[in-house]
Amino acid sequence: MPQPPLPASVGPARTVLVAGLLLSGLPLSAQQHFEVSAAGELRRFDSQLELATGVGIAGRLGYWIVGPLSVEGEASYARPRTDTPLRERVGVTTFGGWVLLNQHLGKAGTLFLKGGYAGVSFGKCPSVSIPGSGPCGSAGAIQGGVGGRYALSPVIHLRTDATVNRSLTDLKFSNVSIQAGIALMLGGKGRVRDSEPVKDPCSGAPNAARNDAACRDSDGDGIRDPLDQCAETPKGGAVDVKGCSIDSDHDGVPDGIDQCPSTAATIPVDATGCPAQRPVAAPPAEQAAPVQPVPVQPTPAPAKPAPGTQRTWVLPGSVWPYRAAVLSSDAFPTLDSIVAVLKAEPAARVEVSGYAYDRLIPADDTRLSQYRADAIRSYLTFKGIPVSRITAIGRGSQPLIDQGSTEESRTANRRVEIRIIPRPD
Repeated sequence: MPQPPLPASVGPARTVLVAGLLLSGLPLSAQQHFEVSAAGELRRFDSQLELATGVGIAGRLGYWIVGPLSVEGEASYARPRTDTPLRERVGVTTFGGWVLLNQHLGKAGTLFLKGGYAGVSFGKCPSVSIPGSGPCGSAGAIQGGVGGRYALSPVIHLRTDATVNRSLTDLKFSNVSIQAGIALMLGGKGRVRDSEPVKDPCSGAPNAARNDAACRDSDGDGIRDPLDQCAETPKGGAVDVKGCSIDSDHDGVPDGIDQCPSTAATIPVDATGCPAQRPVAAPPAEQAAPVQPVPVQPTPAPAKPAPGTQRTWVLPGSVWPYRAAVLSSDAFPTLDSIVAVLKAEPAARVEVSGYAYDRLIPADDTRLSQYRADAIRSYLTFKGIPVSRITAIGRGSQPLIDQGSTEESRTANRRVEIRIIPRPD
């Protein structure tokens, strides 16, 4: 019997119109980027269609919208031969639309699931059906699939798709296709943009050229003014992630400037944080009294912290490059103060907790945070602290101290916390 023609109720024009309406209804302000792709195709047809496996081409245009969702329209064309003695060619054209759910994998990969609707056209129907000439007419179909992208550059991605479509006509058939090609990410903030380090807009320019208030660091403590809660800290002093001075011995002189970090809070100190000697007043000129030697008062011993007292320093994320564990020299004054405390308290231990919030998968964040903790441990041992007194732990990205999504928030969370634990009495 001749192959019956498919119903022509759903044609390519109507399918294109539906896909166009879906795409045009998207708010442009929500788009993150365009995706334009082209691919070669290998398609296997249902046996009821009497078509041999054939090759073809496909093209897509998509919008990346809110979160992991994107939508795209697709057109493909193949010209397989009939799987009959006639061996005639039949032009197969498909127009359809997809909704994609994307999931990032590693630094440059994306996996996606997709589903949608398509109209499939099989050549032109002759006035008289010829047995073995293959299908003709059009059919609507639902379709689904899975695929992936791999970024070669910020714009160029490799893309593969595996899809299946199922007809909605009385004649039920399913076609399977595999596609491979190139996708171009144009404009906006695509996946590959996130896989590369984000350039700090405030870096690489002298302070005089930074007119944006968000980039100013008025007191030069490494914390920008919008995040700095203590706007006039002395230069060279150690600060926490809020930009406030760290003063571990509470003598009024910040760590990094304090050359005597173990002085008691009740002892008068000079500008370097060391005990101040009171000047001796000379006798009045009209008195001829001999000058008496002033006995030198012994310097009181540093106050001993209460049993179990723990002291914590925070190295801000600005001392670490993006996705690296190279320690900046900005951290040296704070670390030298910690070394002085540890040498003054030989029985104390130190715990170094590293954190990473560098747009990586959780396992890579944990690994990077351990590298940062190890870098601090190496510095302390280089300064003479036995490694047996130091515990270095990489804690990944949690807990966050700033829940924001800006680069400033990520930098604040990319910190190292150093805690000195004295020996309990």
